[in-house]
Amino acid sequence: MSVDARADGHGVPKWESEPHRWARERARYIDRATELDRSEADIVAYAELGYSSSGLAKHVGVSASTVKSKFDDIDDVDPTALLSRRPSELQVTSPIGVAGTDTGGSE
Repeated sequence: MSVDARADGHGVPKWESEPHRWARERARYIDRATELDRSEADIVAYAELGYSSSGLAKHVGVSASTVKSKFDDIDDVDPTALLSRRPSELQVTSPIGVAGTDTGGSE
């Protein structure tokens, strides 16, 4: 795998150097690969970056109370989706599902 697929060329993971781009790519994959809708996928992607409810609300364009209610909806669809840990802790080196990327696990 090329360094460009997972880092900015200086060894910094894209979720650190380009968090919004990483979140958009990750959300697109989550939307396609799961039963979550796009707004729920956006919430999961930003939650993986460690944003709080108010931070998620700002980036997704909804209120913090809407984010909290969406958490329940997401949990109903996929109880493991909201681990809210940073990608480095999940051993994700790039948005899962993006061609040429490494998920950190065996395939």
